[in-house]
Amino acid sequence: AASAGNVGGAEGSFARSAARFARAVPRSRPYADTLLLRAAAQRDAGSPAAALLSICREAVVVLRELREGTSAAAISPCVDAFVQTGQGGGSAPQSLLAEAFEASQLAQGNVTTTQIARAAARLAEGSRNPAASEAIRQREEAKRRLMALYRDRDEASVAAGRGAGPTLAEIDAQIAVAQAEAADADLAVQAVAPGFAQLVQSVASAEEVMASLRPGEVLASVFLSPASPGWIFLVREGDIAVGRIGADEAEVSALVARVRAGVEDGDGSKPFDAAAAHQLYTVLFAALAPRLADSERLVVAPSGQLLSLPFGLLVEVPPPAPSGHEGVRFLLDRLPVTHVPAPASLVALRRVGPSQAAQPWFGFGAPNPVPFAQAARTFPSAPECGQLLAALPALPGANLELRVSAQLLGTSPANSLTGAAFTADAVRRAHLRDHRIVHFATHGLLPRELSCVPEAALLASVSPGAPNAAGALLTAATVMDFDLDADAVLLSACNSGGGAAAGESLSGLARAFFYAGARSLLVTHWYVDDAAATRVVALALHGLSRGEDLAEALRAAQLDLARNIPEWGHPAFWAAFALVGPGAGPAPVSARAVPGQVRG
Repeated sequence: AASAGNVGGAEGSFARSAARFARAVPRSRPYADTLLLRAAAQRDAGSPAAALLSICREAVVVLRELREGTSAAAISPCVDAFVQTGQGGGSAPQSLLAEAFEASQLAQGNVTTTQIARAAARLAEGSRNPAASEAIRQREEAKRRLMALYRDRDEASVAAGRGAGPTLAEIDAQIAVAQAEAADADLAVQAVAPGFAQLVQSVASAEEVMASLRPGEVLASVFLSPASPGWIFLVREGDIAVGRIGADEAEVSALVARVRAGVEDGDGSKPFDAAAAHQLYTVLFAALAPRLADSERLVVAPSGQLLSLPFGLLVEVPPPAPSGHEGVRFLLDRLPVTHVPAPASLVALRRVGPSQAAQPWFGFGAPNPVPFAQAARTFPSAPECGQLLAALPALPGANLELRVSAQLLGTSPANSLTGAAFTADAVRRAHLRDHRIVHFATHGLLPRELSCVPEAALLASVSPGAPNAAGALLTAATVMDFDLDADAVLLSACNSGGGAAAGESLSGLARAFFYAGARSLLVTHWYVDDAAATRVVALALHGLSRGEDLAEALRAAQLDLARNIPEWGHPAFWAAFALVGPGAGPAPVSARAVPGQVRG
């Protein structure tokens, strides 16, 4: 209607719709969606940014109360309005930029963020008070019932007059009951776990982020929208800065694809696209480069296809040649880089504090190759999947990696299960909560690579006498049942971060480990060479054993490989690793194995 010139009619319709929703279903998702539509209509009609603020504030409040996100396209008019009004001067530009920062996070209110928040709450409250865990579970069930009813009402309003299904009045009555139950559940949780409300927020304020950052640390939160160039927020102690991203979402995705094309095979056979990596750095950070230059540590909350790329791979200065890695200055050369799914994830995980587990480490890996007969019986209707599963090679470097890791962290070799002993059942029986670091060195499988596997999985050995290999797949659903109190989980396996198909967030496997109680994950973004992975992980743990935090230790290990081993200087070998989460706090391999088997 707005594009056809009927702006007044559209605006009046939106206002009436919003009022009707407010009366029938206060603070509902349909009401929030209506407000966002009103904001978009006013923007398209040429209204000044300041005119959108009251509508946008109401929409943000509703979505935060519901703990629901929305699409980047829907929230984009509000983010633009807050930023443009804040950058226009006035008495409170920082407060408006803070509102823009919070609104932008609603486009990142994904499954990962929710799972991290729930795990953080369980870690913080459940161990001290078992009643808190049950109260939190009942609260989550009440919220799910209420959200389902909101969706039912939205669908029923569209189908009104068709004479099928419950009436709007009947659904409204159910909503009233569910709202009361949800309110009671909130009160019950607040009584047994007073800090829960702060832990489960899917949106973090700028003040909360500032309080969570370490000295010299800066958070870069990326907001991409399909409709227009997005924004990048830099938050550090006492200051928020916002810069316009120099490309739209499609152009950013194209640059990510160009960079990945030169590294994702994992063998260094393709030239690195240094020009694309520098262009991507420029479109993201050029507007705020001076503020980033004096930072000592970078935490990134990416979005879109940027989730599939470790930011340490970006090129800070113009490279000597468009193609190749010699003489290139990477962002990782200057400072350690960690990643979080959203700013609220950093706040929640840092609030939890370090692991209270008594043991330093436990490792799993180096599975036996899957026998062909068992692999074939796993996928009887798709023999090609069985062939691919049976073709995965042994990983001798993984065995070495786990042995060296145990030595570096001062634990017994008995604290690991490898070869035939590394089965899915054995992992389930292990007391994982007793260990601060849990380490997997094995093959990682993604559905796009093994189409018969419906979700991401780690590969274990097949149990003796098993009819097929299905039980050897540690899927995301299996991991969700783990009970962890881990500072870090090391997933030294191919594509454990999701690869090019990361999409909205980390892979289901990474999400599952967060939900199970991991504070940080070491993941890979493409195929990794077995021997290179052994060296990187061992040197990272060596640094951890000497008092470095995991982010700095991982950076040192990656730069060692890039600078000191000529055959592994290509970023395909060293840049695949990324730390997701704040990282474990303050735990060399001299062997230089010939590059060989690939994990994946």
